[in-house]
Amino acid sequence: SALTANEEARRLVLDSVKNLMIVYIKCSIETCAERDPKGLYAQAKNGEIDTLIGVNSDYLPPDNPALVIDTEVLSPAEAVDAIIRHLHQAG
Repeated sequence: SALTANEEARRLVLDSVKNLMIVYIKCSIETCAERDPKGLYAQAKNGEIDTLIGVNSDYLPPDNPALVIDTEVLSPAEAVDAIIRHLHQAG
C-alpha cells in the first residue's frame, strides 16, 4: 500500500509496481479527525505538527481510481466485501 497525495506520486507508484490497482478510500477530513486514534489531527490543528496531508497540505483524490470505498457510507465489513468483489471481477 502507499499513501499518494497527488497524481504525480500515484503515477510514480503505478510505473514502479506491476498489477497495481488504485483504490480511493474516501473519507472527509472531519471524519478522519474523529477517527484519529493517534491524535494527529488535533496536533496539526494546534500547530504541533505541520506535515499532515489534508490539513497542512492538500490531498487530491485520484482522477481515475479502480474502486472508490466511501467509509462514511460503508461499514468496514462492507468495504472489505466491495474490495473482494472488485478483485474477483477484475480477475
